[in-house]
Amino acid sequence: MKEIYEWLYDHYAEPVLNEKPLFQDQVLEEALSAAPEDLRLRLFDQVAGLRLRWCTEAFARGVQLGLALEAEEGRVPDYRSR
Repeated sequence: MKEIYEWLYDHYAEPVLNEKPLFQDQVLEEALSAAPEDLRLRLFDQVAGLRLRWCTEAFARGVQLGLALEAEEGRVPDYRSR
């Protein structure tokens, strides 16, 4: 994934998502409380890593879709054909 998408996600999308209940760490910690104690940290890290990768990828796809729709309507030049 291009670094620009990661930067945009880190600085724009993630701060907004972190305010949502499902993206707060205590919700994940509650969900993992049923797991054996020796596995919790590893599970937490794995789920948090997946959440970061999936959210970043979804954000990047949304940016790409938005740009494609804008280009389709003729508002943004389409540089892909050059």
